[in-house]
Amino acid sequence: MGDVGPVRPLSPASKKFDAEALRESLEDVDVQGLLQKLAGEQGPPRAETQVVLELLSKKSKDELQAAKDALAADPAGFLNMQGPAAADAATRLLAKFVAPNGWAAAKRTAKQRPPELQQAQLEQLAKRAGEKEFLPDSVEAKLVEKEYLQCITPEERQQLTTARQPPAPSEREALENSPNFKALDAATQQRVREVLSRNAGNPRVLRAIAGLLGSEGFSRLDAADRKKALGTLLRNPADPAFARDVRALVDSPALAQATPAVRTQLMETLGALSKDAPGRRAILELVRQAGFGKLSAAEQGRLLNYLGGTNPEISAPARALFLRTVGPQGVGQSPERQAAELRKFIAEQSSAEEVLSPPRGTFTRKHAEYQVHRPPEEVKDYPFPSGKAAALKYDVEVNGRHVAVYMPKTPGSPKDNYHSIEQVAKGLASIPPQSLALVTKVSVDPKRNPEDAHWAKEYHDPHFSSYMTCGADGAVTIYPTDVAQKQEDLDGALIHETGHALSMSRWGNSATDKRWDAWKKAIISDGISASKYAKNSPDEDFAETLKMYFIVKGTPQEAEMRRLMPERFRLIDALLAEKKP
Repeated sequence: MGDVGPVRPLSPASKKFDAEALRESLEDVDVQGLLQKLAGEQGPPRAETQVVLELLSKKSKDELQAAKDALAADPAGFLNMQGPAAADAATRLLAKFVAPNGWAAAKRTAKQRPPELQQAQLEQLAKRAGEKEFLPDSVEAKLVEKEYLQCITPEERQQLTTARQPPAPSEREALENSPNFKALDAATQQRVREVLSRNAGNPRVLRAIAGLLGSEGFSRLDAADRKKALGTLLRNPADPAFARDVRALVDSPALAQATPAVRTQLMETLGALSKDAPGRRAILELVRQAGFGKLSAAEQGRLLNYLGGTNPEISAPARALFLRTVGPQGVGQSPERQAAELRKFIAEQSSAEEVLSPPRGTFTRKHAEYQVHRPPEEVKDYPFPSGKAAALKYDVEVNGRHVAVYMPKTPGSPKDNYHSIEQVAKGLASIPPQSLALVTKVSVDPKRNPEDAHWAKEYHDPHFSSYMTCGADGAVTIYPTDVAQKQEDLDGALIHETGHALSMSRWGNSATDKRWDAWKKAIISDGISASKYAKNSPDEDFAETLKMYFIVKGTPQEAEMRRLMPERFRLIDALLAEKKP
């Protein structure tokens, strides 16, 4: 089809035409009805539609009829951009100049189609509108672009922006012909091709891969490390920020100077944080410090395990503290001073929780089968630690084991918070069988622990208040609290307290029994504590570490904790398997 001929500027003042002459020229072609159907209007054409009529008056009857036939069958037909050349050209005219509500009507129609067709239509329309394929750089093209942007969502605007800047057809060819790509093994090359094919509509992926392969740091890596670096990027190749961070790591002197094991750990750590921008910032800030290079490989590995995990108990708060303190403070310091501050940071572990608090829902999927046998038996003068009082004795059965639970018949204070029998039963169902086997009874005391004054002095905390205790005899006592405790808190505390019974039954007194020596050595070797409370004694370290063991067991974070506390987790494995370490 030939040129459409001269077109008048489409400012509001220029929207004039001879309607009678137009009717005579169009004769039997119902262009007005066609436009009304597309725009979803029932009344006379609006000013914008009149402009379209004026433009269409320059076209032949055959071209208009072809457009009419295509659009009558599909009011949003201009989205398809398919069909004979005449219909295609006339369709583009309509697409460029129909009123905004016409765009909206077309969008509504398009969204009734399958998602993959919706996407293809949107991209095609965005490409044509964005490239101003018809009447390039004209007032008309700018007008339709303005109308189009008013009718689409922010997400669709982003797609339009992407479509305006598609990668040149030769970019992928250039990538696959580059020396660094050809140097990859066949399996890695195929993996890259598959990723590119899956993301053919997203030029960011191609540019991210090309950017990494073209970087100076990538060229310095050996074949094995190139494969690892590329594997790191492919964890989230569509995120430009992640791609920049991967290149920053690959180009860093710290990566080049590290041992092979630490290089691998650095790349795996960044990959694990592919969707955690602040987390990656902490790792990159760490390796930018020259003091990191002054640490031994073992110290570097421990620091990366400490800061690089996805767990919310240890690594996440450690990174936050690092970014607030050690990172900024290291600027301008000598490498030796930076190294000293890094060693101090991990030794003090100031970001640790006071007492390890399990996240909500931690033990829900881990509860064993249990049953509370009713009715309870009334006990007139039950000897609670705080004194004799009336109690209700319940029989709680967990996996065939029966445990007596004594609940106060009358609470000691209406201001205090107490656990229900159902919560206690569920808590007993959360502890490991080895610990449950040692529980002789559970008492829910109506009053506070009379020994609190002693422990407040022992722990140098004047506000100390007991929540739960468990002695070597397996008797668990739960005390009232100022603030209501969640089920997860009860479950975790039961694991902690019955952990004392478990460790004492196997290793005796931590102060005098040599059977504790292996655990004490493991504390020093691992160098990381589950909480600040764990640092009070080897007994508390075992109890808090056992709680951590069951918090992460069976989750992706278990592997992280085994790297942070390898020796103690090994000892717990052996203890629970009833094997000698």
